[in-house]
Amino acid sequence: MSSRSTSSLSPPPLKRRRITPPKASPVNLLVRIPSKISQPQSTSDSRTIDLRIQSWNINGIAPYLDQQPPITKFFPAAPSAPSSHDTPSLRACLHRWSFPRVICLQEVKIAPSDKSSQISVRRVINTPLNEDDPTNLPHRLYDAHFSLPRDEYNATGFGGKVYGVCMLVRRDLGSFSTLRIPDWDLEGRVQILEVCKYGIVVFNVYAVNGTTNPYRHPTNGKVIGDRHMRKRQFHESLRDECLLYKQQGWHVVAAGDINISQTPLDSYPQL
Repeated sequence: MSSRSTSSLSPPPLKRRRITPPKASPVNLLVRIPSKISQPQSTSDSRTIDLRIQSWNINGIAPYLDQQPPITKFFPAAPSAPSSHDTPSLRACLHRWSFPRVICLQEVKIAPSDKSSQISVRRVINTPLNEDDPTNLPHRLYDAHFSLPRDEYNATGFGGKVYGVCMLVRRDLGSFSTLRIPDWDLEGRVQILEVCKYGIVVFNVYAVNGTTNPYRHPTNGKVIGDRHMRKRQFHESLRDECLLYKQQGWHVVAAGDINISQTPLDSYPQL
């Protein structure tokens, strides 16, 4: 156990160098934006509910869309070069995970104006890998839903390709589900899936990372604090939203990248 005091902890570097392509490692939807929380449906069915949920900070979804070949495709392959089955693929991930009903993705890094990438996600997740991959079955087909940054003062880096969350919902679950985006998040960090039939609500969360960078009022751009302050506000809003669901009888699942380290050992080099 490190003896470093928590008061000396600081945020990680703003940039990380990626050496190799990322590898996938997991830790009809009725879409509306209701102003109020739905009521869970009561059910007398006591059977175990198959609601597997996968969560993954994908840190940029573009490599998994196969929109264009990598530059290495135009060079002779080295003996140690990865084989074609190592090519990043969202559909391959769904296979590897045995087609969970809900996949929560964080940091998709798609600009709100980039409709092409959103269309590509929807295409790739339902494109068969081969003849042994049928896509005419509801339990192998998905709908993709996004919450992307719409805060013009606090989520503007890299042309808007920051943050962003995406839920992939299997179609045999979507007919009795509702998607919400809370009004207290404008940075594309939270989605809420209400599975009314089972009384289960799933939060897809990419929480704020606290730094000393300024936080601006989302409507007028005036500096009102730093990202540490905004992080506390975010977690308070998330807590209150979860408690409100629990008070109304929902079973709450919060999945994603919560951006909290309980001890110095939880982060590298320090957080």
